[in-house]
Amino acid sequence: MDWRDELPGTPHAGLDGGLDGGLDASTGDGSIQDANTDDAQRPDGSPSPDGNVDPSSCEAGYAPSLAGACVDIDECEQDNGGCDDDASCRNVAGGRACACPLGYEDQNGDGTACVSQCELAGCDANAECTVIDGEALCECRSPYVGSGMTCTFDAACELLGCDAHAECALTGDDTRECRCGSGYEGSGTSCANRNECEDEPPVCGANELCSDEEGTYRCTCAPGFEPDGDTCVEIDACDPDPCQHGGTCSDQLIGYSCNCAGTGYEGTDCDQNVDDCASIVCANGSCEDRVNGYMCICDAGFDGVLCDERVAIIRGPTPTLESLLAAGPYATANYTEGFRDGPDFAGATIYYPTDAEPPFAGVAIVPGFVSPRSSIASWGPFLASHGIVVMTVDPVSDEAQPPQRADALMDALQSLEAEHTRAGSPLLDKLADGFLGVMGWSMGGAATLIAARDNPALRCSIAMAPVAANTSFSTNTVPQLIFTASADFLGDPDVHGRFHYESLPAATPRVYFEASGSSHNVGNNPANEEHEVGASGLSWLRVHLEGDARYETFLQARPSNAGVYLTGGF
Repeated sequence: MDWRDELPGTPHAGLDGGLDGGLDASTGDGSIQDANTDDAQRPDGSPSPDGNVDPSSCEAGYAPSLAGACVDIDECEQDNGGCDDDASCRNVAGGRACACPLGYEDQNGDGTACVSQCELAGCDANAECTVIDGEALCECRSPYVGSGMTCTFDAACELLGCDAHAECALTGDDTRECRCGSGYEGSGTSCANRNECEDEPPVCGANELCSDEEGTYRCTCAPGFEPDGDTCVEIDACDPDPCQHGGTCSDQLIGYSCNCAGTGYEGTDCDQNVDDCASIVCANGSCEDRVNGYMCICDAGFDGVLCDERVAIIRGPTPTLESLLAAGPYATANYTEGFRDGPDFAGATIYYPTDAEPPFAGVAIVPGFVSPRSSIASWGPFLASHGIVVMTVDPVSDEAQPPQRADALMDALQSLEAEHTRAGSPLLDKLADGFLGVMGWSMGGAATLIAARDNPALRCSIAMAPVAANTSFSTNTVPQLIFTASADFLGDPDVHGRFHYESLPAATPRVYFEASGSSHNVGNNPANEEHEVGASGLSWLRVHLEGDARYETFLQARPSNAGVYLTGGF
């Protein structure tokens, strides 16, 4: 029996959802409410200062989530999404779609007002209504006969005792007989339910599922399909596009899938930001997750993508002038043997802090003509007490000239670097890679200028009363501090230190400190000039050897004992 001949009284005999007039398919067709048709992407929303999403920044159909983004609201979860009770509701990006079942008239065209064809047909009160091919069919119930629009009592039918599921039909010879109605089978006076779902050919069409019910059957759309007139068509789950943040939607037989590759997001709808920090270790800093990436927020003194490049050594609290004029807070020690014995120096002493947190920067210091390293030894414990390792060296000859003293400085730095890896060294694993500088007095001061010229990888240089008459250093790029004295008759500033300073390139960071009335020994001891020599030298090493910009302000200010104070390049 064809489903279009079902028993009168069933509200639908096909795709309209059966006896209750609803639609069993999980989706429907109709208008999309509150959808952003201009932009299929779901909006992120702008984070407020407290890290949450401002609800007013979410477009219609979206709400803020705890994850800090605007997410789609499933309107169908409450009150059937505003659709008619007999309509199906399907959630879509930014809204929902309503569809009236077959056998119902969509009065508003948007699935919000669905009226059964039987309600509109005007069948007689004693008739049953069946919807066939979208149209209502009225049939009189026994013992009534007629067109269905009007039904009259027939006494002869009453005498036959037809089954409750049978109709009383007029025969050609004006007699009556009982006939089981659609969905039933039997003699007419006794009718039993017939399973139409077993019929061949099938009573339901392609992409439909059949379920037998008392006196009827129900055809519903298979998963992934929705009603379209009298048929079921595949749902295009990608229209509108549910994939956020540029994800690519692929329609599936049931539902859809979002390819989130390259978007920085994951999840069903590419709506969850990928935590790129989950697989990242910022060596010296913290990881901040970004969309499709991350950023390491480096601790002070570090740089690089993973904060694994040391660019500065930041030590101690905010400096003060008083802290620069005095010895540092760390205990110190020294040793004269055990380290690499280089070919370009004769002897050396290494000074280091014993209770400071490594790593440490290092500096080599060489004395002047026929002077032992003890002449500049005061710098060792002073700088070590401030957390800087010092190696004072003797050149191979007391009468060595500035170039040979420059070789002694560079050879000493090789030995100092080797202490970082030497077993048994007090400095094992405690020296910062590449944080090296040079200092020197008199001819040793000139040696620092030569070493800086020939080794631009040095971080800084300090020349104390340098002696190299009328020698230009116009190619030096290493930051240079020069101490001289106005009463220095061995190293007259006009032909030595001041001349060297003025020959340096304009872009090279540099400071010239000429102590008023002082002698050639001005730079030998950091306590000279009321400790201003030590304060300026330490500030220079902090800024240019260690990279601590907090000390730069002390280099900009002219010391009280400086008769001439010049700065440039920073």
